Amino acid sequence: MIEREHNPEYDRPKHRLRRFGRQAIKFAHPEGWLASAIRKAVDPEVRWNERFSEAAAFMGTRVGAPKTLIVVAAQDQLVDGLYPNDEFVARLEHGLAGAHELVRAGGIVEIYVPGSRHRHDGIDDEVSLATAGLQWLQSQELPPGVVLHGDDANIKYKSEDGVYNSGDEALVAASLFKDDADFGTIELYCGPNQNRRWSLQAIANGVVVNVNTVMPPTDEHNALFEEIADRYTYYCDPTWQGRTSFLAAVSRRMRQPRNDTI
Repeated sequence: MIEREHNPEYDRPKHRLRRFGRQAIKFAHPEGWLASAIRKAVDPEVRWNERFSEAAAFMGTRVGAPKTLIVVAAQDQLVDGLYPNDEFVARLEHGLAGAHELVRAGGIVEIYVPGSRHRHDGIDDEVSLATAGLQWLQSQELPPGVVLHGDDANIKYKSEDGVYNSGDEALVAASLFKDDADFGTIELYCGPNQNRRWSLQAIANGVVVNVNTVMPPTDEHNALFEEIADRYTYYCDPTWQGRTSFLAAVSRRMRQPRNDTI
């Protein structure tokens, strides 16, 4: 056994204590990983800033891409189970006008109208919100070359779960956008009660949308519920996806017809 000469400058217990102290200082430092993790846990703004930076960086990779995806947020309840109500029509009109403007400027446009078939006060609609919206658009003068998406996208990206809330809409729109590298921008047409929540949910899905707020002819929304939904999105559940998403489950239970898949 080789005996080591004692070095008074190296005392093992003291060395371990110094090393532990350095690590503790590193962890507790404002820029350390532990402090960062704690800030994310107690301050959602930190995580939202990260999400926005990630989404903005992705959008930066699409600068110059030729196509625009217009999303017209759906609104229940359909008139006679078939036709968009006044609030829904107002959004469709603004979205269609935006499409005409982009095409006149030489742009390429695709329009996504979300929304599965809904139940309202125990009465099932005859068609999905997407179908009602697309039928309205097709009854108007569409810009040349415009491609329309509705239930095709709903089924592709949400399958049997359907599209029943802004989180579902944002996920499908983001997926459509990401899957086609020719898309460069997303223009959203929605009501004033949706714009904050929809924007956050889009960011949580990795994209940034340009919001076009369309004022409804009459505002029949529950302001308290909308505020709760916004705060729930910001503090608790950014995407409203997954089996543990409370408000997603509530909206689906309230709006999905029995034994329906779209």
